[in-house]
Amino acid sequence: MMNKKGMTLVEIIVSIVLVSIILIFVTRLLITVNVLYKKSKLEVDFEVLNTLLIDAVSTDINRYGVNKIETDGNKSVRMFMRETNRFVAGSRFKYTPDSIELTYDNLVKAISDAIDAQEKEVSGSTTDKSFNMHQEEVHYDFPALMKEVQETVGSIMSTRPEMEHKIVAIVDKHLGKGRKVSDCTPEQAELVDLILYDLKHL
Repeated sequence: MMNKKGMTLVEIIVSIVLVSIILIFVTRLLITVNVLYKKSKLEVDFEVLNTLLIDAVSTDINRYGVNKIETDGNKSVRMFMRETNRFVAGSRFKYTPDSIELTYDNLVKAISDAIDAQEKEVSGSTTDKSFNMHQEEVHYDFPALMKEVQETVGSIMSTRPEMEHKIVAIVDKHLGKGRKVSDCTPEQAELVDLILYDLKHL
């Protein structure tokens, strides 16, 4: 008589655990391969786009330029900055030359000279507005700011108490949720000034 031996419960559990471990490993491997594939595809796409952009710029330059053989035998490209019977071109400045030999330095010089000439003509700046890019450091009177904030809040609450939630929202926006203006230090004077500005415009 033959003994028939089946799988015990422990053997089944061990088999399931082993299969699960293998599946987890394979899944993670597939995810890693997928991420690497997408990354490499993005790099390739970027390179293609970069090449297309360079080609587009080169085509644009060649479209507005004309190859010319100089007397010394060297080939140069001229860029037309004014419209001719053959080329459509234009510039926002009146004093750009008709054409230049196309190099970075020549283009910068042509535009700079045109701006300078136009400024002399109109006795001012060629831009719509003049901007002062240097801002002087602002000094705040912290005690006066704190007093004005208190007075402004008091005035709002006495005439419009329903605005209390908006006052809290303004303080939360600048200081963070749950913070109070009374806890501010002189180093936070700029934030207090912003809070005061918003309170005055409620």
